Amino acid sequence: MNLVEGMGQDLTGLHNVPSAALSVQENIEILIAATGSGRAAARALGVAESTLRGWRKGARPRRDSQLFVATARGGATARFRPGHYDDAYHGRKIMAIKGIIRVSNDARPRTAHVGREIPLRSMQGVLRAWSSGDDDKAERLLHNAIIRYYASLEFDAIERVWFE
Repeated sequence: MNLVEGMGQDLTGLHNVPSAALSVQENIEILIAATGSGRAAARALGVAESTLRGWRKGARPRRDSQLFVATARGGATARFRPGHYDDAYHGRKIMAIKGIIRVSNDARPRTAHVGREIPLRSMQGVLRAWSSGDDDKAERLLHNAIIRYYASLEFDAIERVWFE
C-alpha cells in the first residue's frame, strides 16, 4: 500500500477505492453503489441513463477516465464516510501513518502523526488532488509536505493511513 491508497481507504471506507488503476466500469459500479442507483450515478456524471448503461456494458466513453474516478470518490466519501473528508479538509482531523518507518537509518514500527506539523493549506492541496482523481499529484504533494514540515521519513512499509 502507498500513502494515497491508504488515505483513500480511510476517506471512502472502501478497500477497493475508485482509481485510475480500475476500469471505467469498476469505477461506475462503485459510483452506483455510492449513489444508490444507476439513475443517480448518471445524474452525478451529467449523462443520460442509457449512456451509463452503455458504459457499464463496455462502450468506451469519450470522457477522461479521471472524471469517473473523481465522481466515484465524491460519491463514496459522501455515502460511506459522511463528513470525514470535510473534517480532514478543514483540519478537524489530522493524518496519521502507521508502518515500518525509517528515521536516521532506524527502521521500526511507528506511528507518525504527520498532520500535526503539515500546514492546513498543504493538506488541503493533497486532498483536492486526491478528490480530483490525480493520485500522482496527491502522492507528490504529500511526500513533499512530509519532508518539508514533519521530518525526513522513509516508509519501508505502510500498514495504515487515517485521519483522527
